[in-house]
Amino acid sequence: MSVTAHTQSFEDTKILIVEDQEDMREMMVTMLKDLGLSRVFAVEDGDHAIRYINTSLGHIDLVVCDWNIPKKSGTEVLKELRFLRPDMPFLMVTGRKDMDSVFEAQKLGVSAYLGKPFSAGDFEKKLRLLVRG
Repeated sequence: MSVTAHTQSFEDTKILIVEDQEDMREMMVTMLKDLGLSRVFAVEDGDHAIRYINTSLGHIDLVVCDWNIPKKSGTEVLKELRFLRPDMPFLMVTGRKDMDSVFEAQKLGVSAYLGKPFSAGDFEKKLRLLVRG
């Protein structure tokens, strides 16, 4: 349960996508726009993600991040985010399906985990659960 009142609609959610593969990044942005989300920001590596988080913290509601990204990993981005905003939803998107990776992400405070490849429906379900949170 969140301490602050959650009054925004799903469509008003501001999402940061962190994904190094351009086609995957564009696909996620398109899926979000198809859901009516217009406040979607995308970066291609961990350094850009952390810089964006540090400068735009009040302008992001949720982070969707790949595990394997250049410069800083998804787990490093998660650690930095948890230090700055422990309550912000963080969806880890990855091709890793081994239980050790899932447990590691949980230990670091990931909000949800989505394995690649995923459908638009699965993506939407995870996002709606996290935004409603």
